[in-house]
Amino acid sequence: MPENDAFLAQAPSCPTGSGPYTIRAGDTLFVLAQRYGTTVAAITTANPGLNPNNLQVGQVICVPGIAGPPAPPCPNGTLYTIRPGDTFYLLASRFGVSLQALLAANPGIDPNRLVVGQRICLPGVAAPPIQRVSTPCCVTLSLAPGAPEEASGENPIGALLIRQIAMSTRSLTFSAAGLRDPGIMGNFNVYLGTLAVTGETPTSPTVLRTAVMGSLVGAAGQPVTWAGSTVITELPAVTDVAEIHLYNSATGIRGPAVLRGTLAGCGR
Repeated sequence: MPENDAFLAQAPSCPTGSGPYTIRAGDTLFVLAQRYGTTVAAITTANPGLNPNNLQVGQVICVPGIAGPPAPPCPNGTLYTIRPGDTFYLLASRFGVSLQALLAANPGIDPNRLVVGQRICLPGVAAPPIQRVSTPCCVTLSLAPGAPEEASGENPIGALLIRQIAMSTRSLTFSAAGLRDPGIMGNFNVYLGTLAVTGETPTSPTVLRTAVMGSLVGAAGQPVTWAGSTVITELPAVTDVAEIHLYNSATGIRGPAVLRGTLAGCGR
């Protein structure tokens, strides 16, 4: 089998928010991160086991920010984003549509080659309403699953405050206490608050709102509290996920989440 065909045969199922990319001559993860508006850390997270120093032409990887195959028109239904384990048969059963109707609504889509993150049309299925948060709202952020072991020693805790500041603008204020100096956990110098939109799909399955968090230093010269704010125009949904990540403000590389929480308690 030719080398390129071998890589294509092993093409990964990409996480939601990313899409497959075929490595070309001269590509590096840094170059791809700059091209698609993501970070090296996000690409490595989407590709467990990937050796960034051994990329090969023809290799297929997942890159956040790349849209999957184009969605079909869906005037009498709703668009659905493929998840791991989905098949046309299971989706037809789950949403009460016939397999024939599902195939007819998605011409050109091979049901045997579905890609995670790909969007398809569910004919005759109404999209569920998006429940928005009620402001002001404050949610607690606790230690995230998979956070670096070094992060758990100071009993860290965080919060996200969402506040209406004008008719069409809201502020997001992230704060955290008990976090260690980020440099202890890698090549990081600050923290980054993020709010991921999962309740809607404007242009990609996941859109991030971010705020770089600076430190307030205590008497001993050690960071006591980290905080940062940003302004957004849309009203977040209760399904959105807030996180605080390790971050390098010079390189733009975002590390793993240290704290995490949802907006489920902010419903109207």
